Amino acid sequence: MQGCRAERRTRRQTAQLLISPTEYRIAERIYDGDAYQIACELDVTLQVTRDYQQLLEEKVKLNPTGRNCAYA
Repeated sequence: MQGCRAERRTRRQTAQLLISPTEYRIAERIYDGDAYQIACELDVTLQVTRDYQQLLEEKVKLNPTGRNCAYA
């Protein structure tokens, strides 16, 4: 169980380190949220892009109003 948590945490941290919030925002608009196209644009793997998208979804669930919340 702890191995799964550690892997999830590592993947989230990796996504945050490799993806610039500004560049992601631009790519998301250009490619209408298509994870594969965004990954190609940002020069990261599809898995890193999906991990980043999941991170963003979790932030929205924690703060649905979006107030006082950075994009990523």
